[in-house]
Amino acid sequence: MRLAVLGTLRAHSMNGAETPSAVVAVLLAAAAILVSSITAMSDFGVAVGWLFAVGSVMLGGWFAKLAFAAHARRMTCGVWLAAYEDALR
Repeated sequence: MRLAVLGTLRAHSMNGAETPSAVVAVLLAAAAILVSSITAMSDFGVAVGWLFAVGSVMLGGWFAKLAFAAHARRMTCGVWLAAYEDALR
């Protein structure tokens, strides 16, 4: 039982949001380059730019909420893991 608890806490304490955050940042940068190209080449590019900007803000806010929640879970599990390991000694 103790090993199962330790394994679960260790797994959750290593599960952060760093990798998904980096992937989303790269994808948003690539999309910004694409929108910039569309804006430069067409008349309706300004509307596309505004649509992308609003969508990016909404997506960024939603993803920031998820990233902060994952980070909080990671820190909480780290504290519980340390306390549990200390209690076993």
